[in-house]
Amino acid sequence: MSAILTTMYRRPAFTLIELLVVIAIIGSLSMIVITAINPSRQLAQARNAQRQAHIHAIANAVEQYSIGSGGHLPSGIDTSLRMVGTAASGCSVNCGTGGQVSTGVLLTLYASADTSLWQANATTNYGTNAQLWEYPWTPSWTRRGLVQFDLSVIPTGAMISSASLDLREATTYGSTRTIALHRVTRSWVESEATWNRAVTGTNWTTVGGDFSSTATATASLSWDGILGWNSWNVATDVQAFVNGTQQNYGWLIKDNSEDSSQAYWFFHSKDEADPNEYRPRLIVTYTPAGGTTAAACLNLTPPLTDTYLPTIPEDPSLGSPAKTYYAIMEDSRSRLTVRACSAELGETIEVSR
Repeated sequence: MSAILTTMYRRPAFTLIELLVVIAIIGSLSMIVITAINPSRQLAQARNAQRQAHIHAIANAVEQYSIGSGGHLPSGIDTSLRMVGTAASGCSVNCGTGGQVSTGVLLTLYASADTSLWQANATTNYGTNAQLWEYPWTPSWTRRGLVQFDLSVIPTGAMISSASLDLREATTYGSTRTIALHRVTRSWVESEATWNRAVTGTNWTTVGGDFSSTATATASLSWDGILGWNSWNVATDVQAFVNGTQQNYGWLIKDNSEDSSQAYWFFHSKDEADPNEYRPRLIVTYTPAGGTTAAACLNLTPPLTDTYLPTIPEDPSLGSPAKTYYAIMEDSRSRLTVRACSAELGETIEVSR
């Protein structure tokens, strides 16, 4: 009886084919599990596929329009990247490659050069002084500060969204005064500039510094018992420096009404004892060149719909008729480009013809 039982329960080992079948089944089940636990990626891939179809549809429609119009593109398509849509404003986004839609890059810069100018010691340089002086007292004791920042890390053509120049108070006479920042119009050297000269051997055109007569920004400073930070909006100047329409010689700091008052405000310079904490700083928000769409959308509905498209495609996540989140431009070589501004998974979705 025992021999019979042994024969009935004996099972040969798995064959190679059976093992391969089992491995294949386990692999298939694993893929199903991975898909089940990561549905967001699958949905993002599906939306990116829609975006691919949409940009090709827009490019095809524009090309068909151009063929039927003697080679002319719809009005408004030029070398500026513009979001397609009906909105008249609010269409500026960073429509760069890699599907990056953002409000910009935040950058903090610290002064690369600063010094003070003192009328009473008109030939003395204060480039290593731990403070930047602002002292209104005329006719012979006036003090002014100079500060400059290296902007080379900001790419050429970037759009400046905001720029704040911040100075930390070091000491004060304790009175309310309006302090102005003026764009400097002549190059100067930190270790050489004085009240009389910009660099050794070259005087200022006007003693006390060469600067724009119109203040870039002003701030009203009042003593509240605490030495703190003060900010000036210098976005217009920073944009001009980045564009190259003005030379970056920095700013001059002065009392807005230099008079007989002795109500001074002194600020920490880049040479103060703890430069990482209190030195002058410039906080800039910008978007890179070439990836920023214009403020106004480009309405392509009248020229393209009905004849070339049933409707203008809209991004599956962010799009609407007002802002489709698809952008279009023609480069200097007459090449048409259509780009998806909100592509996901780090993909670049763009067509150029």
